[in-house]
Amino acid sequence: MKNYLFIISSLLMYMSNITCKVILEYDDQKRAEVIASSVSPDNDNYIELKVKGSKIECFAEAETPKKLLHTLDDFLACVTIAEENL
Repeated sequence: MKNYLFIISSLLMYMSNITCKVILEYDDQKRAEVIASSVSPDNDNYIELKVKGSKIECFAEAETPKKLLHTLDDFLACVTIAEENL
């Protein structure tokens, strides 16, 4: 993708919940911080974000694969809008 490397590094089933870790990689830490702060109000605690250098680590959990996919789809749409407006 244009401005970041999109990696789903784990998709694990635990009893009834599914977790996913997504790593977004940018050119520098400042850009990662701006993107993370831009999308934080939109994620409404569905996704936990941690900025580590030029990367944003994103952790999501849902009861079903469909709910997880919906959460990730919404989140990545917000990330795309934030990137396009920098």
